[in-house]
Amino acid sequence: MPEISVVIPTYNRFEMLKRALKSVLYQSFKDFEIIVIDDASTDDTMGQLQSGFKPEIETGRIKHIRNEKNQGRSACRNTGIKLSKTGLITFLDDDDYWLPDHLNSLNSFLNEHKNIGIAFSNWVLINEQTREKTPGITGIKTGTGDPYLKLMLRALIGYPSTGIIRTSLLEKTPGFNAKLPPREDWDFFTRCAMKGGIGFIDKTTVHIYVHAGSYSKNKTQWVNATEEAWNSITASARQYGVKLDDKIISERALRLSRAFISVGDFEKAGMYLSSAVKYHPFSALSSIALENMFKLLIGKRLYMRYKK
Repeated sequence: MPEISVVIPTYNRFEMLKRALKSVLYQSFKDFEIIVIDDASTDDTMGQLQSGFKPEIETGRIKHIRNEKNQGRSACRNTGIKLSKTGLITFLDDDDYWLPDHLNSLNSFLNEHKNIGIAFSNWVLINEQTREKTPGITGIKTGTGDPYLKLMLRALIGYPSTGIIRTSLLEKTPGFNAKLPPREDWDFFTRCAMKGGIGFIDKTTVHIYVHAGSYSKNKTQWVNATEEAWNSITASARQYGVKLDDKIISERALRLSRAFISVGDFEKAGMYLSSAVKYHPFSALSSIALENMFKLLIGKRLYMRYKK
């Protein structure tokens, strides 16, 4: 039985999937299986997969399943988790790319740190059109524990394609919430980090591509999902007995306030601004708080007119 499962959801972009699959097959660490979940693609993804990767499918290196109806990437990832029989699981978005030492780096890190259940590596963002590269998180050293959970709570680390997780932890943690796209990954991985402990490797092992087909360009959907994900995270913290830092709660509230202003929901924006100051009074002096206060003072009608 392989040591690691690589779960790849895909929908209607075989050329990107092919690049992702090749990046897995080129890994220096070889003890893995690939589980591709085709979410009812209409571009003959399954046919192209079966012809383009026939040897790997015949040997069982690549397993694949096709949904009869489109279910979304969260449901696909949950299906991959159920199909996996290995001790470790990784996720790779079909438009991302792993550098050759990705699996080896994460696997070695977990072997060295038996007290954690999930770990992430660093990354670089690449604009598919312009090829412009943006480094991932900077100034953060390799390590484990509470500082990295705080980074996770602030959504500063935790891209799905950068992580690895113990299957034993997944048995204690609910899977991806299919009602939360596009923030279901932040919710899921933060819950896992609170439950099982987290680590981070300051080593760039993933290329994350940004392009016109990137998931969710709907701003209102993104804002509402962020709020729901944060509510889920705080509920899980209470359930797991994790005390969240007041400054982090305040920071998230300020960002939600700004986000709701951006979509014209001034009532919720005011509520989150008040919450931010309640949890950390000095946050009222921050630039984001002052900016939010000004926009709330001038009012929705004037602000939305100015924004246009």
